[in-house]
Amino acid sequence: MNITPLQPSTLQTACSWLTVYRQLFAWIVAGNLAIIIAAAAQAFPWAHVHRVQFTAANILVSILARNEVFLRVLYTLLVKAVTVGSPQGLGSLWAPIPLRNLITNFLLHIGGVHSGCGVAGLLWLIYGACHPPPAVPIPQRLRAPPQVHWLGISGDHGSLHRVPVRRGPIPVAPLR
Repeated sequence: MNITPLQPSTLQTACSWLTVYRQLFAWIVAGNLAIIIAAAAQAFPWAHVHRVQFTAANILVSILARNEVFLRVLYTLLVKAVTVGSPQGLGSLWAPIPLRNLITNFLLHIGGVHSGCGVAGLLWLIYGACHPPPAVPIPQRLRAPPQVHWLGISGDHGSLHRVPVRRGPIPVAPLR
């Protein structure tokens, strides 16, 4: 009698591969990618205008997802939110062990949010570099004449200072 071990089905293999971490990663990247495509196609112009804020928000969430203090506060708030109607009182920290384990399990896989937002922030950064804002024309009164070199904004009351540029070779003192 020849007994062969049971092979896991394709569905079981897919379900074991598709962890909460990978699901969070996939949802975040897919959502951001959909918004980027809509912005590039001019179907969502608000996102095109606010691409820098999308980049910053994704990077901020990516950093917060790995911050221990933030995760502790998030855990406390989630436990309080799910125990609002508990017999121990409004928003007490008491919660059944299975519920706390469920919240902890989610927070253990929050690395998918960290990675997903990091990748999405990079995608937004690439989108912003490929679609720069339109060039703003400089008013005539702010344009420098050809013989003037601009150093920048400095001095009293934020006035623009112009420093003339010397034309021709730079005089060099003779060596002694």
